[in-house]
Amino acid sequence: MNKSLFNPPSPKWRWFIYPLIGVFLYLNLRMILRIGSGSEITLGDKLVYSVQFSFMLASWYLLFGYRYLRWAANTKTELFWTAKQNRLIFIKKYGRLFINEEACKKLGIDPLPYKRLRQSDLREVAERIENQRVI
Repeated sequence: MNKSLFNPPSPKWRWFIYPLIGVFLYLNLRMILRIGSGSEITLGDKLVYSVQFSFMLASWYLLFGYRYLRWAANTKTELFWTAKQNRLIFIKKYGRLFINEEACKKLGIDPLPYKRLRQSDLREVAERIENQRVI
């Protein structure tokens, strides 16, 4: 595989995200065990738990976003080189870009990973192809 044309996030981010998830998971489990033990729970404890739970959900969102961006950078690069070979890969309809499954199958490529890309990612690939054609 060629070097990625689209910049993925730095691998150093996972050294921030994984410990963050671990800390909030630990804090939430500790609070759940405290609630389950039947001890007196004050309003302050409930507030702390809700804030911890919110931060844990936010850190999971960061993790899934990070993983998507790492995957999308490689997939967009593959789509770029595939679309350079066959410009019929993209179909523009209703102001949106779609992946032409028949063109992918003719090239012997599975269209499913390309169909999972967000619309903004498809537009970014199409714009990069258009910019390189002019140059």
